Amino acid sequence: MKINVGGVTISYEEAGTGTPVVLLHGSGPGVSAKANWGRTITAVADMGYRAIAPDFLGFGESDRPEGYTYTSSKWAESVAAFLTALDLGPVHLVGNSMGGRIALTLAARSPELVRSLTLMGVLSPSVPRSEALTNLRGFAPSYDSMRTTLRDVFVVNPDIVSDELVQARFEAASRPGEAEHYRAMFSTPEANLLPLTEDQLREIAAPALVLHGREDKVVPVENGISLGMLLPEVTSVLVSSCGHWVQVEQADLFEAQLKLFLAGVDAS
Repeated sequence: MKINVGGVTISYEEAGTGTPVVLLHGSGPGVSAKANWGRTITAVADMGYRAIAPDFLGFGESDRPEGYTYTSSKWAESVAAFLTALDLGPVHLVGNSMGGRIALTLAARSPELVRSLTLMGVLSPSVPRSEALTNLRGFAPSYDSMRTTLRDVFVVNPDIVSDELVQARFEAASRPGEAEHYRAMFSTPEANLLPLTEDQLREIAAPALVLHGREDKVVPVENGISLGMLLPEVTSVLVSSCGHWVQVEQADLFEAQLKLFLAGVDAS
């Protein structure tokens, strides 16, 4: 599905009915809402919620506005406009990696739009960026490099990365001009960092569920621990045998934790 928001087109996946749960994807090469949330969209709909997963500007099938400068703050503004255009809010936000960074930014700056936060593999302002994340920003697309990245960097168990997923993300990352576009998006510090201070995180009112893979190479577990110590109302879950994709590599655990958390927030 697609919607025009302030003159740009945002593509999104949707399933189910009920209270909206908005799924915000990460920033790896070839990523999209569908690639990041394929199973989760159906799972959330089966929980009795309306699952909505947009492609951020610059990703997937959403627009790539000419001359647009990508920053975490501007992505958060775009998501806020998207929610307003669909007449949504407050919503449950579920963010993986960069998506969690955007979710936190939105919760701090537009709290009226955010009912709760679920965060997986998200950077904390007090923890240095990893070498693995830095290397991703210079990704040069080939099938083999995509396969190696997804299997050796993002997960602990390489068997969960199917050939179909590798092929789909390789094709997305190798479209004409896409590699240059990807590197340009993350060429400034503002595109890579959480634009909030520790004090601002301490002021976020929305209840949060923080899940972090113990073996996460992209955003090491120290980030999840830090967020758990900063957010005022938080449940933290450390997930063993898990890398950067909690929702994929430990999907049953993730979905059970999410269902319990959302039910508790909605009952309060």
